[in-house]
Amino acid sequence: MRSRKRLVGIAAVTAALALALSACAGDTGSTPDGAASTTLTLGMAQEPNGGWDAATATNTWGALYYQAPYDTLVRRMPDGSIEPMLATEWEFSDDNLVLTMTLRDDVTFSDGTPFNAEAVKLNIERFKEGNGPIASRNAGFIDGVDVVDDTTVAIRMNRAEPDVLYYLGDGIYFASPAAFDTDLKSVPVGTGPYVMDAAATVSGSSWTFTKNPDYWAPELQKYDKIVYNFFSDETAQLNALKSGQIDAGYLAQKSNVAEAEGSGLEILTNRYDWQGIMMFDRAGEIVPELGDVRVREAIMLAFDTDLMVEKLQLGYGSSNRQVFNENSASYQPELNEEYSYDLDRAKQLMADAGLADGFVLDMPLATAIMQQDIVQTIEQSLGELNIQVRFTDVGAEYFNELIAGKWPIAFTQFGAEQDWMVIQTLMAPGAVFNPLNSTDPTLQAMLDSVPTSTPEEAAATYKEINTFAVENAWFAPWYWIDGTYAHKSTVQVETQAYQTVPSLYNYQPAG
Repeated sequence: MRSRKRLVGIAAVTAALALALSACAGDTGSTPDGAASTTLTLGMAQEPNGGWDAATATNTWGALYYQAPYDTLVRRMPDGSIEPMLATEWEFSDDNLVLTMTLRDDVTFSDGTPFNAEAVKLNIERFKEGNGPIASRNAGFIDGVDVVDDTTVAIRMNRAEPDVLYYLGDGIYFASPAAFDTDLKSVPVGTGPYVMDAAATVSGSSWTFTKNPDYWAPELQKYDKIVYNFFSDETAQLNALKSGQIDAGYLAQKSNVAEAEGSGLEILTNRYDWQGIMMFDRAGEIVPELGDVRVREAIMLAFDTDLMVEKLQLGYGSSNRQVFNENSASYQPELNEEYSYDLDRAKQLMADAGLADGFVLDMPLATAIMQQDIVQTIEQSLGELNIQVRFTDVGAEYFNELIAGKWPIAFTQFGAEQDWMVIQTLMAPGAVFNPLNSTDPTLQAMLDSVPTSTPEEAAATYKEINTFAVENAWFAPWYWIDGTYAHKSTVQVETQAYQTVPSLYNYQPAG
């Protein structure tokens, strides 16, 4: 039996940790008389990953950037549901290995090139070959794209992929094939609601987009102009918010939230990210001691997460030991209790492993991302187990360092998505955040069963996978973070399910 049209998907991956400003402030978000502006100016914590080329696009923060010049086949709504965008309808084959999509016939790229099935085929192939940070996860299962006719494509998959529609709405954008050989990293050419104003753009600090006059969905163009300002320092961004130079921005440092509210800014909260430690070296390839599950469990138990929520997040969050979203089928509150802070138990585990005297552990550091309080907490907490942490500052290469397979363990902030997406991002062999390809026969059997399971069977398996991850200390999350997003009262903003920052479509003038 074929399943037709709308499926539900939820949002996406890795998150930024701290914010800041390079040199430029943009247009003010309100006119002198207080009326709503036709310009939306956003503070951004990250630059576009590798520039503006759709072939290397990423998600989360990237989505807010790329949604200006580009569209996706389907649109992720604020509540996480999936609606048509460049594709108007779709259906799956009986074995769920072919997804046939009908495309809009009234869309052109900003250079005048028609959007059609051939453009979809070429872009998906280019995205796969581009080896961007989410290419493997979002398109690694795609064998090919067949052009049925000008407005129909058939996407062939090498496995049944439960979240294929989500992936098609998260990071797979469409650039004009006629522009593939141009400098898309600097000037994007897509079908999106806005086009880059190159003359008003300062690469590396501020990017300006103006309304696409030929856009096929004018109801999504809430502003005449979008300005993105990159901040390398959150204090500078906060000052820009308070002075009205920007309309909205994410506040990673909770100490800035009260000051923002006191200046009249509104705060939007969204629980999506967890902070903690990735245990990459579960087999002990780099640090043999980490191959012992007792050592990994001791590390997990050594952090006083309730105290950390109060001290590091000023109460904006809650203790957590699971990488799966707390609203998901896999989440089990009792696991948080079973593996809550217990220094005595942690020390006993180290002694049982013959490591009461500890060992040396190397970790990467990025001062622009990791607050000093976090660095000190890691040093002090692991120091209680006689584990000496040696940090190496890798600077702006932090993300690339994490996924390169160089480090046994690392601090991260991660956005918890749908269950299967978390698995494909963190746990499956070849997953971007499983760079040492950790595996286990019991786990692999569970992973292999999911694509052909019923929803009820899959939900039960997700619980088992989550239990395995916690009991084997594959990760050491500390707490959920209540994301805090500041915006002016002249801007109405809606959160995006499972995404650190709102999607571009979620902003509009207030009133």
